[in-house]
Amino acid sequence: MIWFFPEGLAPITAPNIISAVAHARKKCDAPVHYFTSVPYILQMLFEDKHAVELLQSMDLVGVGGAPLPPAIGDGLVAAGINLVSRMGSMECGFLMSSHRNYQQDREWQYLRPIQDERYLQFEPRDNGLSELVVKPAWPLRVKTNRDDGSYATADLFEPHETIPNAWRYHSRADSQLVLANGKKFDPAPMEADILAATNILRDVFIFGSGKNYPGILLFPSSLDMSDTAILETAWAIIQKINSQSQGHARISRSMVIIVSVPLDEAALQKSSKGTILRNQAEEQYKSWIEAAYSKPGSAAPVQITSRDQLFQAVLECFFRVLGRNIDPDEDLFRQNVDSMACLQIRAQVMEACLPDPEEQLPLNIIYECGSVNNLVKHLEQVRSGEFLEKQDQNERRHQLMRHMADRYRDFSSSLRPKIHQGSRNVVVLTGATGFLGAHILHSLLCKEQKIDAVYLLVRAKTPEDAYQRVARVLTGYGLIDLRQISHTKPSVVCLPCDLSDGAIGFSTQHLDDFSKASTTFIHTAWTVNFNLRLPSFEDQVSGTQQLIQLAIKSGAKFVFISSIAAVSCSASHLIREDVSEDPADASPMGYSESKWVAEQVCAAAYKAVTATDSAPASEMLPWMSIIRVGQLCGNKLGIWNKSEAYPLMLSTESLVGCLPRLEDQPLDWLPVDTAADAILEIALGAHAKMFKNPSQQSNLATGPLVYHVLNPFTQPDWSQLLSWISEDDLGRGLEVVPPSEWVTRLEDTLAQTNEHHPSHVLVGLWKGSLAPEEMACPTGKIRPGSVQSYEMTRAKQSVPTLRDLEPLDKQRV
Repeated sequence: MIWFFPEGLAPITAPNIISAVAHARKKCDAPVHYFTSVPYILQMLFEDKHAVELLQSMDLVGVGGAPLPPAIGDGLVAAGINLVSRMGSMECGFLMSSHRNYQQDREWQYLRPIQDERYLQFEPRDNGLSELVVKPAWPLRVKTNRDDGSYATADLFEPHETIPNAWRYHSRADSQLVLANGKKFDPAPMEADILAATNILRDVFIFGSGKNYPGILLFPSSLDMSDTAILETAWAIIQKINSQSQGHARISRSMVIIVSVPLDEAALQKSSKGTILRNQAEEQYKSWIEAAYSKPGSAAPVQITSRDQLFQAVLECFFRVLGRNIDPDEDLFRQNVDSMACLQIRAQVMEACLPDPEEQLPLNIIYECGSVNNLVKHLEQVRSGEFLEKQDQNERRHQLMRHMADRYRDFSSSLRPKIHQGSRNVVVLTGATGFLGAHILHSLLCKEQKIDAVYLLVRAKTPEDAYQRVARVLTGYGLIDLRQISHTKPSVVCLPCDLSDGAIGFSTQHLDDFSKASTTFIHTAWTVNFNLRLPSFEDQVSGTQQLIQLAIKSGAKFVFISSIAAVSCSASHLIREDVSEDPADASPMGYSESKWVAEQVCAAAYKAVTATDSAPASEMLPWMSIIRVGQLCGNKLGIWNKSEAYPLMLSTESLVGCLPRLEDQPLDWLPVDTAADAILEIALGAHAKMFKNPSQQSNLATGPLVYHVLNPFTQPDWSQLLSWISEDDLGRGLEVVPPSEWVTRLEDTLAQTNEHHPSHVLVGLWKGSLAPEEMACPTGKIRPGSVQSYEMTRAKQSVPTLRDLEPLDKQRV
């Protein structure tokens, strides 16, 4: 054994370690082929050429005790070193390592546990992670924290995309940084990567617990460099790490803080394993952290006297947050400006561009404007006190909807082959990583459907990445485990795609093979973000056109999943199962407007194909359908989509201490698994028998078949829901207030406390729909949900699931 800590007799340096190994090899009869150490030693050796040569001479190089920065480990493996990571604990002894075939497998970070759940088990947690649980049979376990004798380690791992039973350590469940919106991430790997990438810093500390977004403290290793030079060097590294991080974990340029500490003092207190003592660090640098959030980080407001000055000031605000220049004409969402960045940019803009320091901009103003140029126009109106009349704004929106529909309605070159009549039934499904799409996939795989294969089009880089994304979502909703699908189920093929691409990201041959095999397209994928304006959804509309073209080429059926929001502002008391021709029918949100536009694209495709089809209506099959889905609620397991409007509304009670009184608001929510079953009954042809009735055949010549899939019952209502909540509230009492008061209290709380509660994304929507003066649609039509009803004649005739619907009860809600 080589002892690298000779109690201060020799410093731990690369030359001394090389000498120690050389001495051991000379004096020992047994060969020295295995080198193991803590990460600090390997990081030091990696910087020395001769030390790297020493490690290359070993059969194995082990590391453990703390995380090794990925950049260092990757560099060692690239140098031909057989690096193995080990993991153990005081409570359970040695647990697993990344021992593998080193010539073929370079994934040194992925541990390979014994594949026997009697000893070790990975239990699913949030965000696709799993917690390692050591079972009672593990021979080295000396501690338990569960009734069954197991030990839950609180160590979270993520599975490899393609290698079975390979797990990479992610974070501690009890040490993750939790933002104000409840989202979590482990800052330690990011901190390690930054330190490993530069020698100008001796330490870094990422903060943000309980805040809207994270920030970072940089501690220079030398006091000779200017803060500007340090920031420029560090920012390039942070940008690269941001590109690989979850959106909520990204750090903006304005939140990068440089802290100069005397070099003879420790910048951060650390544990014996070298990990940062986070609570102590937050307390030590409390004033720096508070200053970062209380001051957006901009310079003092400049005197703005022209539009050009205002334009430059706004661009500077974006640069301070994003650290990059953006196209002032292009849609912000398409330029990857996320919601957290929008909050920071808003704060910068208010400080730099508004003459009155007390004046506030709406929380979602950045997304509402959509581009830098539109934001500048809005600021000009705010600064001058002039605004467009609401009627002019509405007409402009409607014109934009018509123009977008016109851009994607050309199917003049489309020829319709005969619908597939072969024995194989292959479904193409988009949106399988969404709430509804995941349940549609679950039903396809679990119900008595005569399906041979399911192709999933997923936004991903590789098939493995696509597969893992879908598998994680299904597990998170308590649905089928893709890894345990039996051979009796339909085969599942996950295909990475880009729906904005003309070939959806496929090669010509791949696209041709895909087209020949497909028999039914179910297009569910759509960005669900109620703050975005219509231009942000153009890629979604374009993708719909591309998929329709593929369906036409394939001779396949096409089913578009729309929303009742596409027609919820209709002037009619009864909204029929027909395609709307009036853009004012859509509710005034980019999401709703984009669904209306996509329905126009579907109608144009149907008309173009019908015009080229010489078959009489009696021989035509309903190859295109539009399904408008109503408000969804949780599945049979009680699992909801947490980003839905009503769960978010209910969650605000903990923030503002009250909930709104929604008079005569029915709980017309449809369980998501019921909606999925109904959609499949329509998509897979169970409705075709209704066209044996000659009176129905005329529908085929006029346009796509439209179905309303929703809950038609008006009871129970919102008041009953609040009563159920009060019953389960242990007598604490639930304050119920008028909607306008609730919206005001919520908006004030979010603005005054800088809270990033997830409900902030819907404040603008609620303010417009619940305030007394906004009880009608902008066009003066009936308020959605008040006295309107949706025709369901076709849906109920076609779909047994909808005929058997019952009102919601307390247990299902």
